[in-house]
Amino acid sequence: MGIKTKTGMGCSSLGSDLLLPDLPNDTPMGQGFGLTTTGAMHDTEQELLVYFRSNGNTAYWILDSSWIREIINLPCRDCFYIEFLHHAPGSEGLIFERGNRSVPKESHVHFLSVMDTQHQVEQKLWFGKKLDDYAREKIFVYGLPLSILLGVLLAGAYWLYLSYHSSLKSMLQRGIARQEFIPFYQPIVDINQGKIVGYEVLVRWKKGKEFIPPAAFVEHAEACGLIIPITESLLQQVLQQLPELESGTWVSINLVAEHLEQAHVSRVLQQHNWPEPDRLKFEITERLPIADIDAAKQEIAWLTERGYSFKIDDFGTGYGGFKYIQALGIDSIKIDKMFTDTIGTNDLKRGVLDAIIAFGMESELEMIVEGVETAEQVEYLKKRGIFLLQGYYFARPMPVEELKTVKSDEVP
Repeated sequence: MGIKTKTGMGCSSLGSDLLLPDLPNDTPMGQGFGLTTTGAMHDTEQELLVYFRSNGNTAYWILDSSWIREIINLPCRDCFYIEFLHHAPGSEGLIFERGNRSVPKESHVHFLSVMDTQHQVEQKLWFGKKLDDYAREKIFVYGLPLSILLGVLLAGAYWLYLSYHSSLKSMLQRGIARQEFIPFYQPIVDINQGKIVGYEVLVRWKKGKEFIPPAAFVEHAEACGLIIPITESLLQQVLQQLPELESGTWVSINLVAEHLEQAHVSRVLQQHNWPEPDRLKFEITERLPIADIDAAKQEIAWLTERGYSFKIDDFGTGYGGFKYIQALGIDSIKIDKMFTDTIGTNDLKRGVLDAIIAFGMESELEMIVEGVETAEQVEYLKKRGIFLLQGYYFARPMPVEELKTVKSDEVP
């Protein structure tokens, strides 16, 4: 800071070399205060100067602007040039600058401008080739190793993914060879007659004392081409166990598109001399679309002639349910638990359930509703003429040994 009297005398803590500008007579900052810059000498830079005038005497302070220099030297030295232009009345044209003055003169310079309307200060920032060079250098120094590291990590993740699926495939293959995939049976009840009329076969993977549900492995089995041998193993076990099931009941086995497109089912049944056509039914899942409709249609027609029947499983949740009814000549559908769960709620899908039921009635389709868990759901469906129901309200899926203890007249 410093003092200068009206007679020209003064002292300063900054030394005698400080070049003070001619201070204006008016003081736009009010009550004797003003803002300007010092003069530049030799290689020094201008500094911001705040002054106070009273009766011709002046006290002034030089503001420390070293923080600006430190900021613009980040991330690289001499990469930026910045100007502060004061536009307040009485200080128009006041410029305070920092940085590399050669930057604005470059041919491919980049420029940003921000206006602080509250204090009437415009800030201008230039950056050019030096910053570009710095960025390229850092990308080479850090980006290349990071890219290599990322590539290694991605390759490792992909290897783990392949190893996992390869090991899962090997486990599935061993499970097929060891006959670890076994049928569980869930009763289907005719509530009008009050008895069990059939069962859906649901696969379980028996690993030691644990039974693994199909959601954990079926999709992968389909992807790696193992669903065919798993289904064949199930079908053979079901044929062996049919005599143990209650007389007059039927069983329904799930099929995917691949079974029908490759005529797999007819080959297996033919090997067993076309067994039990009145007790053996098949459900077509909608999880994946049927690519070869003609081949599937031919397989279904061939089996239908032999007395076997088909249903569309999880109707309304997957691919082409309505299309399959017409194209494949199927007259039975199973309504998914997703829609059953909407009964007694305000879920928008409840309207879909009612629409499916209306469609089934109009088309004279046999309808079986899955996922029934409450008496309210039973009553709702019964009022709408749906009598074939399946779900935990009646019985859970179970192996054939337990199924022998469940009698038709014991279901709710």
